[in-house]
Amino acid sequence: MKKTYFTFLALILVLSLSSTHSYAQDKPPAITDQMVHDFYKRSVDTMYGSYENYAAYLNSSMADQFQSQVNITTQISGYPPMSQTRTISKSELLNEAYQTHQSMRGVKMTNTVMEILRDPDGRKVAVKDYTAADGIKIPSPAGSAQATMNGGGTCHDLLELNASGTLQIIKSFCNLTYTIQMPQ
Repeated sequence: MKKTYFTFLALILVLSLSSTHSYAQDKPPAITDQMVHDFYKRSVDTMYGSYENYAAYLNSSMADQFQSQVNITTQISGYPPMSQTRTISKSELLNEAYQTHQSMRGVKMTNTVMEILRDPDGRKVAVKDYTAADGIKIPSPAGSAQATMNGGGTCHDLLELNASGTLQIIKSFCNLTYTIQMPQ
């Protein structure tokens, strides 16, 4: 009887531990600060690699419903600033990926995460970051001198862990200011 009792207790203990372990595995992970910093670092690093790696990263790092609103102020010496606002989807951004990648060749780009705010469940974060880019090449007609652009600005992004545990950006709202240097 005593042996049966201990066997029963051992079975209960094993079942409770395995159900606790199963619950822990089923519980979705929370987004950590390191995950956020790695996300933005990789965003900058892929600009320096091959177009294929850049396009693949863009595709995997944006949720299908991604939307971005970008307010851009451009300054050219001797002219009043020009401002425009653009809303862009994931598919539009991917369609422009090749031209963007080419114009960013040789650009010095930095990104600083300034603030991270978490949802209570830890699956979403609001991030404020600052990105600077110096030496962006502006496409120009063949044979003409090329102008460059320097500047940057802040973005307020919403990131989420998707069902497979990949960190993706859902929304982005950016205010950017660039200065164009005309060729001499």
